[in-house]
Amino acid sequence: YTGNVSEGDTQTAQYQNLAYSTDKGRTWTQYAKNPVLDLKTKEFRDPNVFWYAPQKKWVMSVIKPTDHQAAFYESKNLKDWKLLSLFGPFGDTTRVWECPALLPVPIQNEAGKSKWVLFVSSGHPQKGYLGMQYFVGNFDGTKFTLDKENPKPIAPAVSNRFAGAVVDWGKDYYAAIQYNDLPGSQKNPVMIGWLNNWEYANKLPSTPFKGAMSLPRAVALKRTPEGLQLVQQPIANAVGLRGTKTTPENMKLTDQSRILRKSIPNTYELELEIAPGTARSVGIRLAKNGDEETVIRYVDGKLELDRRKSGDVAFSDRFPSVEYAPLSPQNGVIKLRIFVDKSVVEVFANDGERVITDLIFPSQSAGEITVFAEGGHAEFRNVAIWPLKSVPPSY
Repeated sequence: YTGNVSEGDTQTAQYQNLAYSTDKGRTWTQYAKNPVLDLKTKEFRDPNVFWYAPQKKWVMSVIKPTDHQAAFYESKNLKDWKLLSLFGPFGDTTRVWECPALLPVPIQNEAGKSKWVLFVSSGHPQKGYLGMQYFVGNFDGTKFTLDKENPKPIAPAVSNRFAGAVVDWGKDYYAAIQYNDLPGSQKNPVMIGWLNNWEYANKLPSTPFKGAMSLPRAVALKRTPEGLQLVQQPIANAVGLRGTKTTPENMKLTDQSRILRKSIPNTYELELEIAPGTARSVGIRLAKNGDEETVIRYVDGKLELDRRKSGDVAFSDRFPSVEYAPLSPQNGVIKLRIFVDKSVVEVFANDGERVITDLIFPSQSAGEITVFAEGGHAEFRNVAIWPLKSVPPSY
């Protein structure tokens, strides 16, 4: 972990420390000879360590934030570290880099094949915000190098093959890291992210907490004309949260809206397919009470999440926003899987090809779900709604 030294509000040093547990992580003891890695700088943080089996060693990825570099170190004992290589600056360098994660990720439908992926928290396609980017490449135990199939940029902020691709197009998915030592039944890597954004993190209208964690996401790579692109899905165990399923009938709408549920507590999973047809704009209004609503809309080749009227948005002028992700229908259909959990909305589109994650703060604990088509006709198919069960803490 990173040791941070400050004098008042001024940060003066950062270095990497070690702590260990002998009781499954319930209590921790700091290593007596900390720090284990110190560059004598005030910007050096976020170590992420994994076991590299081919060479029987530990590998640490750690960030030099203002240099926009990931540094890789090796160790046999977790105490003595040797520099292997540096990666960067590449991709988005509009904000400092943070929270690296380097891991092998399998390629869909190609048994036994994978690529190494480096995740970095950094800037956002909408400039001025924070988000995450990823790079597809190869790691030989010493260096991480970009692969020729590193995805071509689809975000307007970047323009070359050395660009990082966008992990999540919402404003509130950051600093995601991988789980280590997963059960053998879990074939894909799993990551979990922080649901917040430093643009307003300390101003959230919530108590006694500030922010939350995402659903754990299984990740994979998908071969596309743009290169190997990341796909993300909630882990399979997420279906265990489902309550009793309801299945509204399929609907064909022309310049109209239709209520799916008049009032439902804002803790549910919603699946549906949308055939946009001739409609200029199609979508769903969630957590709707009067003029208050969160809108998921498909328009002009983009999937949007509009939270400008989602409830309490006045606590920061950086919070009201419309997020957008480029998205193409698959065989004329947009597939959506949406999780609403009080102040969290996670949208997985086209089997995880695009993800948008946002916080919302509706004034009511329940609201309406409505679908709509504007400027033409559209069809809504295979709609399913499940209330989400509460999960008690387990220690």
